[in-house]
Order: sequence, then structure tokens, then C-alpha cells
Amino acid sequence: MSQNSELEISVGDLIPSPTTQYQAQTILGNGVYGVVIQCRNVTTDETVALKMIKSMENIDCAKEEEVTLQTMKALHSDRFNIVRFIESFTYKGHYCLVFEHLDMDLQKFKQISPGQHLQLKQIRPILQQLATSLEFLNSAGIIHADLKPDNIMLVDHVRKPLKVKVIDFGLAFDDPEEQIGDLLQPLWYR
Repeated sequence: MSQNSELEISVGDLIPSPTTQYQAQTILGNGVYGVVIQCRNVTTDETVALKMIKSMENIDCAKEEEVTLQTMKALHSDRFNIVRFIESFTYKGHYCLVFEHLDMDLQKFKQISPGQHLQLKQIRPILQQLATSLEFLNSAGIIHADLKPDNIMLVDHVRKPLKVKVIDFGLAFDDPEEQIGDLLQPLWYR
């Protein structure tokens, strides 16, 4: 399962947190800063997504993301189509953030759709949920700064078709004045 020399995780590995242990099942995604691993909470048998930061250099960014996630959680963000944050901890020097497990991102869903595009009857409920998320973020004073199809996840495309949640608050911020001149969004989505 290892996809980074600094980060060795294998299927079946137990990753302990202060509250439970997570058993690694498969890699869901691998980005510049971290890897997302599908895990099973050994105590509750719940499937979760564990985002493990690859490098010590990026721990400060991960902790800033956690502050944003904790702020939103206190405001019941899971009621507004925002991914549910569960906990954070450090494992072998890697900072970990644990989230509810979601099905697939909007980009992948589009690829499996007939004709590889979404129909209007699919777009409407998705946009309505995104508007709910954005209204919540605005009321909380948070700017996502990286909203793209890869960061919009379907909860369960079979049992809850078109139910979506926003993920990845690694670039989120709450004071636009502090960000003047910073590159905030990947160039592809400008």
C-alpha cells in the first residue's frame, strides 16, 4: 500500500489514536501533502477516511485545517453538507485527520455517468446542496478557496444518489485581508 518512502502503511496495519485504533484497508487518494486511507474503526466497526500528512513540514498547515474543521464542527457543519470531522492525532510523526467515509468525488461520478456529463435533473440537487454549504461557510466567515469537482463528494451514489458534501479545507481561511497576493486556487480552476 505504501506510495511514499516517508510513509509506510500496509493493509491491515493498526493506527492507534487516543480514542480507538484504525485498521488500514486501502488508499483512497494521494496528494502533494498527504495520503487518504480508508480505515475501519476497530471499536465501532465504522469505515472512515484517515488523512495522513506526509511531511513534518506540512503539520502547521494541517493544524490550521483542523482549527477550521473544529470551528465548523462547533457550528454543526455536518448539517450543511460539510464532511464530518471526527478527530486528529499524531502517528509515527505524521499528523492525522479522521473524517466520515464518503463514496466518490463529483469528477469520478461524472466519468461514470452516461455520456460522461451530468443531466439537469442531477445538477439541480447538487447545486442546491452546494449553495447550502456555501451559505453556511459564509455565515461562519470561512472561505474554502479550493472548491472544485474533486472536493465535492457523493455520500453514497447507490443508496443516497446525488447527496453531496464538501471536503478538503486545507486552503480555507477566515480573513481575506491576510491573503492578499497569495496564490489560493490551483490554476486549472481559474
